[in-house]
Amino acid sequence: MKHPVVSVIIPTYNREAFICRAIDSVRTQTFNDWELIIVDDASSDKTESVINNYDDNRIISIKHNKNFGPAIARNTALKRAKGRYIAFLDSDDFWCSRNKLKTQIGILMNSSNRVGCVYSKTRQFKNEKKLYFPKENIKKKEGFLYKSLSRCQYFIHLSSVVIKKEVLDRVGYFDENIPATAELDVWLRISKNYSFCYVNQCHVHSFFTPGSISTKRFLRAKAMVLILKKHRKDLSKDIFSLYMFFFNIIRYVLSGILIKLKLKKSD
Repeated sequence: MKHPVVSVIIPTYNREAFICRAIDSVRTQTFNDWELIIVDDASSDKTESVINNYDDNRIISIKHNKNFGPAIARNTALKRAKGRYIAFLDSDDFWCSRNKLKTQIGILMNSSNRVGCVYSKTRQFKNEKKLYFPKENIKKKEGFLYKSLSRCQYFIHLSSVVIKKEVLDRVGYFDENIPATAELDVWLRISKNYSFCYVNQCHVHSFFTPGSISTKRFLRAKAMVLILKKHRKDLSKDIFSLYMFFFNIIRYVLSGILIKLKLKKSD
């Protein structure tokens, strides 16, 4: 049986209002040699029935019987994936360009063995703000990016990437012990041995869905501590990298405390 060229992975949890938008943005791609693996992380709403309404044999639906979190959900899909390339898409985001896969896979197919990943510009809608990633002040957007990534420069949006599957097989999948921003750990591991390509076109619309904002701030702080410990040997070679990690840990903790205090005052 012929394997698809690319496996698209969508982890989801209680996203009945948004999941169709994400799925449809995959199905309308001009590059159609794909499989779409959706991992429902034990949703309690109608997400499962919304997914099952699609009559498309390229869509593979998996449901966890317990909520494990996005890192484990993505790994569940990666273990099932048969594509030569892997694309990720969050269930509350969507691909705004029908040529996203065609453009990025074309780049990877014609790249050297040193290239591991291609990503593109993302437009994020946060409250009434519209932000673009990477920001214009990021000078180095492609090539070997370990130095920039180790200094906590967030400019690679997960929903914008396509990665060679062999690269993930080599460096490892998502660390299931990291509760948030686990992709930073993946980018650091990839960037030690592989270069990145960048497409200066907006391919993704990303939406900020807050949930429990204060809890997420503390989870981000915990995640940064775990990533720092995991990569401490390499990060300790650059004093500015250590500074940025500690700065972000303190920032997340303080902002989480401030949000909790504001919530208490409003009650």
